[in-house]
Formats: sequence, structure tokens, C-alpha cells
Amino acid sequence: MRPLRFSGCVGVWASVQALILQVNHVPVATAAMVEIPVEPDLVDYLKLNLQSFKTIGHQLDRLKTIREEKCPTGAVLDPASLKAISGGHVPVSLSYTARKLRLAQGQLDNAIELMQHASSSDPTKLVELLSQYGFQNIQSVEAARHQLSKYHDVFADDVSKFGGFSRWLGRFPAQTYTTGDTTMNLIDLSWRIEGASEYDVDEETNKLKVNPAMRDVTIKEFRAFEIKARNGEELATEAALWAAQNVNYEFKQFMSNGFTLATVFQQLQKWYDCWEPPLSIIVTTLTDKLGPFPIWERED
Repeated sequence: MRPLRFSGCVGVWASVQALILQVNHVPVATAAMVEIPVEPDLVDYLKLNLQSFKTIGHQLDRLKTIREEKCPTGAVLDPASLKAISGGHVPVSLSYTARKLRLAQGQLDNAIELMQHASSSDPTKLVELLSQYGFQNIQSVEAARHQLSKYHDVFADDVSKFGGFSRWLGRFPAQTYTTGDTTMNLIDLSWRIEGASEYDVDEETNKLKVNPAMRDVTIKEFRAFEIKARNGEELATEAALWAAQNVNYEFKQFMSNGFTLATVFQQLQKWYDCWEPPLSIIVTTLTDKLGPFPIWERED
């Protein structure tokens, strides 16, 4: 991060955490770019909203762990996937789990082909195959294959969507990164939420150039994926129940390892549940607790 110019920096920031202030902001409704003095406006803004930024920063710390370790996307274009691979966390990724559904689809396709062939040439073999896969007739296998395909398409599509979102999240600092200085991280965070960064500071005037409409863009993105995570969790829960009632066959993976669809859908449910809570807290904080950005123009 480029160093910012704060006069009396040590004295100002040593007292930030001890200050609990209240003030009425009067934002200007405008879409034009505005320039805000770093001091005193943005310094005061951080002090006044420090707890909100700590809350958001903590949740972004959680999301960093989620993206890289606990519940990675596994998407090719998600930089966090590299950390997941190097840390051995690929098996808990969304892409890895969704690929299990595709693997099951392929095995059902093969089963249907064998059954269709046996239905005309070897009825005894057909009965054996139906018993092996746990179905009453070929039509029920085809129906299961069709339903599985619909579920797979939704979850597979989310790999790239959450991968892009994870990549977008990488632009935000949190409490413990991108630097070892929590205060500087939260300063940066307060600006990134508004679509700005240290590179938007005019070094001559020490003013930050901001587009006041960008906070709404930030909120919209977080809210969209909060909803997507909740919907994904609900769909995975529904799919797990469907699988438990309709497909009990243990599919093959890596020759010796087997899995049931119900287990895979339960893993997907846990994956989405991993993402939803921190996103929900961030959205609530941004919309209900964070004060308005000081977008009025000052006369020097």
C-alpha cells in the first residue's frame, strides 16, 4: 500500500479504538465524482464507523480462510484455488464435489445403455442390473438420471460464479491482511467499499476521489452472493432428500472409493453453509450499521 499522509499519525490512531462518537452525516445525492480530504473527513469517518469496519474486516478474514482452505471454489480463474491446491484442500472444493455428480451421471448413462440392451436380448441380465442399481425399471433410472443432470447443472454453474466472486473478494483487505497493520487495513477497506483505493488519493491535495454510487454496487454484489449461497444450501438440502429416497446406489470413484448421491449433496449443503453466514453479516453491516460516506464537498 502506498503510504498516506496523516499529520500526527501516531497520536491520532492511538486514540481511535477508545473513541465512541456520534454525528449526523448529511450526504449529497449525486453520481458525480467528489474529492474528500483525507484529514479530517476520512479520518473522522473511520473513527465513527470503526466497529462496523472491524466487523466487516473480521468476516473478510473468515472468507479468506473459506476461499483458500475450508470451502474453496476450485474454479480455474480463482486465485484462491492455488492456495487450496497447495494446501491439499481440493476435495472440499465446490468444483471437486460437483464433478462427483458428473461422474455419477456418466455411470447412470452406462447403466441405462446396458439395461436397454439387456431388455431386448437378456431379460435376466436386466433384472440383475436393476437390482444392482436399486431401481424397479428402466424408466425410473432415466428419470433419476434426468433429475441428477438438473441438479448437477446448477451446482456446476456455481463453480465459475463463486470463483469470479472469490476473485472479486480478493480486492478487499481485512483486519489481518493485506498488511500487518490493522489500522491501515481498515483504512483501505473503508475506501474499497466505496470503489476507491490509495491510488485515488491526489498527493498534492491529499484528497480521495470517489464515485458516491459505488457503495451500492459493492452492497449489490455481496447481497447477490449471500442470496446465492442461501439458495444453494436449500437446493442441496432438497437434493439430498431426493437422493436418499430415489438413488441408493454407491457410485465408483478411483476404483476403490465409493459415494452415494445423498452424501455428495450433503457435502454441497455444507459448502454453501460455509459461505452464507459471513456474507449475511457483511450485508447487514453495510446496509444497517455503516454510516454514510462523507461525500460532501469541503471549502478549504
